[in-house]
Amino acid sequence: MKNGFEIRGNVVAVHLSHQGNRLECLIDSGDLQKVKDFPGTWYAMWSKDSQTFYVVGRSGGKTTLLHRYLTDAPAGREVDHLFHYGLDNRRSQISVCGRSENAMNRDGANTNSKSGVRGVRWLEAKQRWVVQLTIGGVRKTLGLYQTKEQARAISELALRDGFDAVPPRKGDQRRAQCLTKNLTEENQPVERIGL
Repeated sequence: MKNGFEIRGNVVAVHLSHQGNRLECLIDSGDLQKVKDFPGTWYAMWSKDSQTFYVVGRSGGKTTLLHRYLTDAPAGREVDHLFHYGLDNRRSQISVCGRSENAMNRDGANTNSKSGVRGVRWLEAKQRWVVQLTIGGVRKTLGLYQTKEQARAISELALRDGFDAVPPRKGDQRRAQCLTKNLTEENQPVERIGL
């Protein structure tokens, strides 16, 4: 490695450059030797899709992503930055996982989303907001809502706590349980479809 670095207890800050600016990436001190053994230079690369920097190294015409290099992630597996910050490559902040697990931890809606809310879209035929999500390979429709804010609350709850946390239809016994999770009467679906 040709980069400078600074040891800060159990964490090492590796100095990077990006278009003349100095950035730093964090790694565990236990990974310093492996990072130093890399024959090239590490630098920051902006990802427009993820809206974060990632650390990339070049050596012998080959490009290497630091998070894959550190974890020895096998082909077909991905490395998830748990808090969506690509310059933090400490072991507690990254995880080798499958594509669906990584997609579940993604931040925000798809870039082509018209609602700007993950799993929420306008259903013209019903004149309602519909919440449809895939969690753990299971796709579910979680109801139709009069406002985007109601749909957002349900989507965020399902993404954070899973499908079982979503309030069932009105009158169901579990509704009271769900209301204790700071949901209000208005977050109940107008109607349930596709369940």
